[in-house]
Amino acid sequence: IFDGLLADKKFVDECARQVDIGMGRGMFEGSALRVLLREVGAEIATPLYHHLPSLAQVLGIRHPPNRSAVLAELLRRGFASSHSHIAVHVALKTDAPVSV
Repeated sequence: IFDGLLADKKFVDECARQVDIGMGRGMFEGSALRVLLREVGAEIATPLYHHLPSLAQVLGIRHPPNRSAVLAELLRRGFASSHSHIAVHVALKTDAPVSV
């Protein structure tokens, strides 16, 4: 059952801002937390996701396309698109119709 986004965007943005401030003060090492917050904040509120390996199999493609390349192309065409927290490296969410 889809019940909206996993995290409140304003809250995630504020957390990211605080991490940036903390990193500037030497409080955090590395950027893993910042990357995680950016990914959580970028996920769109679309209920379903597309699993690229499954789509490739249905289409008879041996190797699924690169998720980042697919996302970039969908964004270029004007569709909302993001990763999916379900399978971050191989799934995406979009408002593009399946025919695209």
